[in-house]
Amino acid sequence: MNEIRVLSETERNWAMLCHLSSFASIIVPFGGIIGPLICWSSKRYESSFIDEHGKASLNFQLSVLLYTLVCIP
Repeated sequence: MNEIRVLSETERNWAMLCHLSSFASIIVPFGGIIGPLICWSSKRYESSFIDEHGKASLNFQLSVLLYTLVCIP
């Protein structure tokens, strides 16, 4: 049976920051990858929740980058 784990506010905030840091691409080229990468790599060992969300955010940003490169003729 799965355990139910109560998340702290800090864990939720870091996971949210992993996703929101992708907006750095508006200001900095490749900031959409660098932002989530920094958030994820700095906190991935502290919480499995942050680790999962950091990976998901980074995976999405890398996928968008690859799809964009493929679609540009």
